[in-house]
Amino acid sequence: GHIQLAIDVQLQARIRALLNPKLGLFRVQQWHYGWNSDGTPKPALRPLGSDLRGAAVIIDVRSGETIAMVSSPSPSDQPYTDTELALLSLSSEKVGQLSAEDVAKRRELMARAPYTNRVVETVYAPGSIVKPLMYVAGVTDGVVAPGEEIECKGWYRCKTCKPRCWGWRPDKGMYHRHNIIGPVTAIEKSCNVYFYAVADRLGVDRMEEWYSRWSLGDQTLAGVPHGVRGIFRPNNTEIGRLLYGIGQDDVAWTPMHAAIAYARLAMNGREIEPTLVLSPTPEPREKAGDGQLWNSNAVDTALQGMRASVLTGTASAIRLPDRVREPIIRLDDLPGGAPTVWAKTGTSQVDNQASHGWYAGLIAPAGSDIPTHAFAVIVEHGNSGGNSAGPVAAQLIRQLAAEGYLGIEAASNAKPLEWIAGETDS
Repeated sequence: GHIQLAIDVQLQARIRALLNPKLGLFRVQQWHYGWNSDGTPKPALRPLGSDLRGAAVIIDVRSGETIAMVSSPSPSDQPYTDTELALLSLSSEKVGQLSAEDVAKRRELMARAPYTNRVVETVYAPGSIVKPLMYVAGVTDGVVAPGEEIECKGWYRCKTCKPRCWGWRPDKGMYHRHNIIGPVTAIEKSCNVYFYAVADRLGVDRMEEWYSRWSLGDQTLAGVPHGVRGIFRPNNTEIGRLLYGIGQDDVAWTPMHAAIAYARLAMNGREIEPTLVLSPTPEPREKAGDGQLWNSNAVDTALQGMRASVLTGTASAIRLPDRVREPIIRLDDLPGGAPTVWAKTGTSQVDNQASHGWYAGLIAPAGSDIPTHAFAVIVEHGNSGGNSAGPVAAQLIRQLAAEGYLGIEAASNAKPLEWIAGETDS
């Protein structure tokens, strides 16, 4: 019989085109790494111009319908040759007989994984995209006061460790700190110390419960049979407990988990049932969440922080040479039809390699402050969430507008945007 999917074919095609390396957004670029103060390029950890991998997903926050989910590369993007298939299908005994060159080639082929749907089958550390959610958890559970300010000295003091904020690197002559900071600015500037403190107060058991509420424990999401559960390894060491607060180390989830978590944020914690198959009617599935509503004041504050992040914070701009800032979410060519965007960047740290880059958030049509869609973008080894996944997310929003999801006026003006000269920092 026929199967009807929630996927919008036109939107899916648009997003797939964005993730094709031939377009350029899924290739290593110098702006992923940035430039030194003297204008010289910072060293890239991967060859400039080489292909990147990743995924993107968009869901309707009210219905849970998955209207686009794209994994790159796909089998049609990078099909294996017969020689490559033979190399991949070797037994472990024969793999041990390969030359070092062939072992490296096989490892790269396995990492390419075109038959893996990264949206629901690959887990990554959430990184800083978990910070708005962590604040809501702290306030809802009563361990953080609404709007509470916390001092960032550049590092967090505990008995056995001294984890730092991202701008505190004395070994590199960097002594940036956020000083006394409230939750909106902590989310906007992505202050690690603020969220170390939240995690320290919550403790491991409560954080495990909250990560579960954010859908981490759900295996079958959107009706996809091969979806995987997220990972939460209880680690009650001081450093382990603190790192949950910034989404690193012993926790990992898929892009679908991230989108569902943000959809729940938009709905004040209400349960969301991710849906891919519309008909025939699928068997009832367990919804993401446990029915507990979240503190509405904390949700509003988290959204304020995410909005500030888009306008002036870590999700706002890419820094180019000569103090030039290139805005990431630039929708000023949609007069009267520019949608509202709330977002957060994040990095998923990888040992001895460039980090994976996250850009995730919520979108509302022009003139509305009620989010209608949640999205998540991950760029494997993109190094910086804002610099690598941010431009992809910006174009993703344009494609959503072009297909009419964000209003008629936005759709009529949502042509792809050419990158132009940025604004110079004053």
